Amino acid sequence: QSTWDGGGAPVSRQYASYKELYQKQIAEQMAATKSLQKHKRRVKESAEPNTAQILMINDMFKLLEAKAAAVEATVAAARERDSQQHQKPILAPSRGGQGSNMLVIE
Repeated sequence: QSTWDGGGAPVSRQYASYKELYQKQIAEQMAATKSLQKHKRRVKESAEPNTAQILMINDMFKLLEAKAAAVEATVAAARERDSQQHQKPILAPSRGGQGSNMLVIE
């Protein structure tokens, strides 16, 4: 009976009794729980600003994609215009009516 009241028989060389073993395990779990609660609190505190930042970055990417599409369209239009301008020039009478010819690109 006295062995049972004192925590039981020796468990291993590291622990004198089951009571000591379980107390150590409980202490380790309490420390781990406390550490995880602190980590959870830090994550929760930083989550809202991080979410706002992520939304802003996503909006920035959408804006950059729109700008890239606009630049692409502008470049394509300029190339099309340039290819049309390099067609055979047409000689037409001058608009002044003085009889001289001038080069008019249409």
